[in-house]
Amino acid sequence: MIVDFLGLEPLLIDRLASYVMLYGKPVDVVPYKNLPKLQSGSDRESVLRAPSLIVSYDGYKVLEASRNKARVQQYWSVAICVANVRDRARTGAREDAGPFIDQVIGALLGWYPQALADRQYKPLELTDPAYQPEYGERFSLFPLTFTTDRVVNGAPLQ
Repeated sequence: MIVDFLGLEPLLIDRLASYVMLYGKPVDVVPYKNLPKLQSGSDRESVLRAPSLIVSYDGYKVLEASRNKARVQQYWSVAICVANVRDRARTGAREDAGPFIDQVIGALLGWYPQALADRQYKPLELTDPAYQPEYGERFSLFPLTFTTDRVVNGAPLQ
């Protein structure tokens, strides 16, 4: 069995792809790692699509540790990307993002992947966002951050 510290990512993407809809059709869900390295706001705007969800791994914190086992809390963010085309005050972007925010929370809050139950994941919890909303010329990003605890094991003690 291959254990993957970041193995939750494809399961988050699948969950969101099957749950978050626009007019009955799935919204694009992409891992942050698949976006090209973005040097500036204009570079970012050339590769973003709206609406879409961008999933990113945002690190971890050690909650408990022993010689060969640790319980860690992982941070995962979902950025809701919507277009800014209706008005300069960006109220349209906020109005467009609101339903997606509710759908993402509904899809992930309290969920944990049955496929990884043997890895002792806890249900996802909503936490403070890893970063603040970003308002660009053409797109806005609205982040949500979730945490899950999991146990990681080291080599057996000799």
